[in-house]
Amino acid sequence: FLKIDVKQTVLKRGAAGPRLIGAVNHDCNFKPIVSIVDSTAAGDSFNAGFLAAYFSGFPCLNSAWHGHEVAKVVLNHHGAICPRKAIKNLNSSSFESNL
Repeated sequence: FLKIDVKQTVLKRGAAGPRLIGAVNHDCNFKPIVSIVDSTAAGDSFNAGFLAAYFSGFPCLNSAWHGHEVAKVVLNHHGAICPRKAIKNLNSSSFESNL
């Protein structure tokens, strides 16, 4: 990664939470989901949540939390399709109070 000037990577580890590697190094031990309805698209959901927060200006750690939370919501619905209201209350700025 250093050879191609990558500054930050995120290793997805399922229930163990993501690992930030690069400018920010951190094992994210976020609260895991209690029960899973369907694991379809959990990784894609994490990616979407992380990137949405990151490109909205949030720091890596907050973005990782947001991705983790989006994935948890999707894991609670069949076929990776969840109603908008299920993710409406997710907000990366609430990261501090939700660890």
